[in-house]
Amino acid sequence: MRFGSKAGLLDNQRSDPAQSLAHSIVLTGLQPSTTYAYRVRSTDATGNAASSREAFFKTVAASPSSPSLSEFTITRVPGLRGLYRLSAAIPNTAKIVRVDFYLDGKPLGQDYAPLPDGGLNRFEYLLAPSFAGLPDADFFRQHTIEAVAVGEDGLTGRGQVLFDPPFECAEIEASVVQPLRGKTLFIQGEVVPQGTTQHIEVSARRIAPLCEYPAGDTRSAIERMNCIEEHAMVASVDIYAGGRFVCHLDGNNSHTYECDWDLGGLATGTYTVRADVTGDASCKQTVTQDLSIRQGEARLDVTREVTRAGNVFEVALTVENVGRAAYTVDRIEDSVTGFQPIAKEITDVGLAYTVAMDCRSSGTDCALDIEVGDAADTVITLHPGGRLTVSYQALPVLDVDPDDDDWVIGTDPVRVVGRGEQENPAFDLPCVQTTDREPLADAVRSAWGGSNYLIVTNRGVLWLLYGLDTPRGYHSLLSDMARLARYRGAMLGYVGGLDANDPDEIREVIRDWGSDMRGADMAAGGYLTDGYLLIVGDSVVVASKLIYDDDIADATADWQDGGISPIRLVDNYYANTSGSSKPELAVGRLPGDTISALRRPIETSLLDLHNCSWGLVVSGTDDDDDENEGDFREGSRQIRNRLDDEFEFVRLIHWDDFPSGLDRLNEFLQWAPQMDAIFYQDHGGVRSWDSTLETSTVPNNFQGSYPVVVALACWTGHYQAEDSIAEAFLDSEAGAYIGSTEPSAIVTNVEAGPMYVERWLAGRTAAQALRQTKRALWGDDPEDVERMWVHEYNYYGDPTYAYCPDNNAAQMSGLAAAPDPPVVAAVPPSTLTLMIPPYEVSSEGGIDRVSIPGGGMLLTEGQPMVPTFLMTQEIPAGYQVQDVTLAERSGLSTASGLVLPIVRHEPANSSVVWANQPAITANSGWYPERDFGWQIDERPDGATTLVLRLYPFYYNAATRDARFYTNYRFSLRYTQPDVRLTDIATDKLAYAPGEPVEVHLIIESTGAARDAVVAAVVRREASSEPVAGLLLTTMAALEGRATFSTTWSGGDPDAYYAEITLREPGGDLINRATAAFVVGSSAAEISSFTATPASYAPGQPVAIHLSFANTGSVPIAGAATVEVRDPAGGVVQTFTHDFEGLAVGASLGFDDVWTTTGMLGTHRLLGYVTYDGQATEPAVALVRSSPRTYLLLVLIDL
Repeated sequence: MRFGSKAGLLDNQRSDPAQSLAHSIVLTGLQPSTTYAYRVRSTDATGNAASSREAFFKTVAASPSSPSLSEFTITRVPGLRGLYRLSAAIPNTAKIVRVDFYLDGKPLGQDYAPLPDGGLNRFEYLLAPSFAGLPDADFFRQHTIEAVAVGEDGLTGRGQVLFDPPFECAEIEASVVQPLRGKTLFIQGEVVPQGTTQHIEVSARRIAPLCEYPAGDTRSAIERMNCIEEHAMVASVDIYAGGRFVCHLDGNNSHTYECDWDLGGLATGTYTVRADVTGDASCKQTVTQDLSIRQGEARLDVTREVTRAGNVFEVALTVENVGRAAYTVDRIEDSVTGFQPIAKEITDVGLAYTVAMDCRSSGTDCALDIEVGDAADTVITLHPGGRLTVSYQALPVLDVDPDDDDWVIGTDPVRVVGRGEQENPAFDLPCVQTTDREPLADAVRSAWGGSNYLIVTNRGVLWLLYGLDTPRGYHSLLSDMARLARYRGAMLGYVGGLDANDPDEIREVIRDWGSDMRGADMAAGGYLTDGYLLIVGDSVVVASKLIYDDDIADATADWQDGGISPIRLVDNYYANTSGSSKPELAVGRLPGDTISALRRPIETSLLDLHNCSWGLVVSGTDDDDDENEGDFREGSRQIRNRLDDEFEFVRLIHWDDFPSGLDRLNEFLQWAPQMDAIFYQDHGGVRSWDSTLETSTVPNNFQGSYPVVVALACWTGHYQAEDSIAEAFLDSEAGAYIGSTEPSAIVTNVEAGPMYVERWLAGRTAAQALRQTKRALWGDDPEDVERMWVHEYNYYGDPTYAYCPDNNAAQMSGLAAAPDPPVVAAVPPSTLTLMIPPYEVSSEGGIDRVSIPGGGMLLTEGQPMVPTFLMTQEIPAGYQVQDVTLAERSGLSTASGLVLPIVRHEPANSSVVWANQPAITANSGWYPERDFGWQIDERPDGATTLVLRLYPFYYNAATRDARFYTNYRFSLRYTQPDVRLTDIATDKLAYAPGEPVEVHLIIESTGAARDAVVAAVVRREASSEPVAGLLLTTMAALEGRATFSTTWSGGDPDAYYAEITLREPGGDLINRATAAFVVGSSAAEISSFTATPASYAPGQPVAIHLSFANTGSVPIAGAATVEVRDPAGGVVQTFTHDFEGLAVGASLGFDDVWTTTGMLGTHRLLGYVTYDGQATEPAVALVRSSPRTYLLLVLIDL
């Protein structure tokens, strides 16, 4: 029997050696009031063994004690209507398990997580109408609230107070829609003619926030409260104008109130329209709008209409000449905040106009300049009664902390600019609501919630890197991003509001943005399980992640350059939303380092011309290792075979079959154009495939096929270098590119290739297929090289690009590809029956390679490479899988004489020279020794996915015999828990090394009071390796809503997640949740960047100084870079200085000299520091050449 008091750590053992069917073991030395986990293993005389599941028990208290409350208080808390804090203080010497709170004798909630307060422990609970589930009439009245402290021995102490909360008004949101703000009515006489009316429209509604009870102590938890607004009608609206009553309107569910105001007889002046809105009871709000009446004649009037279609906001501005003289319009100026406009050019004969923008700030503001004209002139003349309408489209932008005030159409007044001496009138026309009468912020949130795709960049850094030199190209890029968002139904997100280019903070923002978005299958709230994410810019613009993994470093220690650590440029970090590195999102990046390189993949995707018809598969050469070459050839054949199932034509090329590099290159160049998919399997580098294809020899274009390119080789996805092969393909109009940022293992590349093709051709986009391949490789027990593959392979391009349907039908266009959602039955099956497809054998060079269509490989080093098979089963919400047992296995077939390859974890790197590689031989006996493994993947909607990995093929390396089972039947045992973890959070995202980490839970129970055991394990995110098991805790008599906290003492710098499981004392799983956090943060700031002299004579040296400081909590390494750019934006010289181990708080400076010979005009110097996959915001310095001085010589003829 093994047992222990910490989660995941059974570090004590007791044994009974007797051969018996009944055993009794007495445990001594146990701690009082402590929860223990235990597991029993029994072995018979012949060595057969059986193990029990893990179960729990709790020891009794050492001595009884009667708890007493020192104080019990109720305090109003700002931040939410009717929010109160209940606080029961108990001496910390008392052994208290929890405090139960009651409202009028009914359970309200439980707190198992006291806050230390001097000599007291405070047990607290938040009370609000939405938390208690009470309507206003039942909440805002007198109540009795009781706190019951429960000791370890079950004894209780009580406190009681009367609670009589005063009524609080619900928030009223109201505005005057008509008349428009700033409107002026012009009249000819001294009074308004009879029969003249002004339409009045008021929008009014009550806002009732519905909030989820937040995890965390009652002080910090309020800040992260998740609320949605429920709109309710007001009781009535009374409208007055010019001090006179106009109308009374009762509440309605459209929230719109309208009537007409008779203006007849009014004199000139300013009149106030007032709406008195009555919400409920005595709650009122007044809103006003002024109308001016002036004597004279208006020249122009401007109106605005905003129409939403999906995520697109169409803004129409109509200019009308209401005067008696012609007006010549040159341009119209508008502005937006929180929207990204799309550039536009209309060339109609009657009205031509262009929409240009100025979005220079690091925020979300944009100014628009709409130049108008007609076929004959660059202006347009409006005659009396004439009008013109111009329009533009804008896409909403999310910033790091979205708020309703962030979205404005009409930030500044609309200005109509005329020609010559004409006045340029301005019109204050902020959009209040869309043409569907939807308030603008609500319309944005509707678009946000209806999207399954995020496009993310840092606009401020893009401006500094590219916009300062090429503002037109910069704005074209922003417009292209908005066009892609329009076409794919995406939301734009700008992360420039963060303090640093920190991947941990950026990921947290993306999670917040995505929490209410849809999944790829358009399932509501499913984004964090299966959404799309595109990152625009390299790691200087939006940081990538460095992954440190000791196991991967050890597994690759014999590789030429030593262990792979860290893994750089990891985008899979953003794909992980649940804790472990098993990706949930399909992530793409545009890594270009010029405006044109960033725009090209977007333009390619917008063409939407990809087909799944023609494919090219290439294996390279390995002159030094015939076995490796056999792996490459076999891997490419497997890819070809899978493509053959759906593609019309597939060409397979083995470069090793050609006598020279030129012949190989020519063969590739002959076939690569017009291909829809290109796969490469062999050695690689940052700038090359093998020694055959280099960046300079990548085809200039692919003749309109825009292929997906997959390079299964080392370094082929590393982009932080000049002329990378990945960027070369994208520049040549490849639609998407997949490659590795580090050396990768040959065996994993061979395994992953056919897995990727199968998943792509099963009705997914190219990026979704990569996501699914990574999830399959991660499996239930991945090898180190499989986990490394998951981290190091990136996708470059639009993640919604290249959707390949099962039947090779027409390419899906328009909105982000939405595959069929998984079918989830109302009741899960009790048995699963499966027939494994027949295995396939291919032989070359005396080696037999066995594969199962749709399966994977078992890649344990030193063991035979045997095939595996993966299957999944969707489990509906409310059910929890407890046991999966193999009930029956049949269909046995045998084979003999097979020579399976032995797994070697070697890199597919063309520069590797093998030395001191040990001979690897397989162990004797049947392999593998297991039949199957299983795990559960959670989804935000409460449903789960059962993942089964089967091992149907067994091999004996000593006898070369094989066994294969085709038929499987599994029995599944479920429970339907009435307890669930509704929220989990750490007290912050990032911690200093060694700083304690608090993990907070909210647990909801809908059944009778019951005991539950909380087990908390801290794991490294990159590997899921457990690093700490926290003390087990029994939550006795759990009922209703309960709060709980646990603390980890902290650890070394790394990314972690806390895995919390809630179990029955008998061991059944109730629920599971995770919370990610990081220890140690990398950050740097430039403290000084100078270039002197600022004005130079050509040829005069310019001294450059760049200094920076480590402002994070861990040492950093990287490079300081200075780019000198000419007036056209071209880089004329680059200075780079590498550095290592810059200590926390330390500073470092570098000096360079730029020789300016022949350098005329204004030059821009950019200085930035790249470190740990991040970068500082670029600093800018300007220098310019001084004008030459000429001496005038005058000759006088005397």
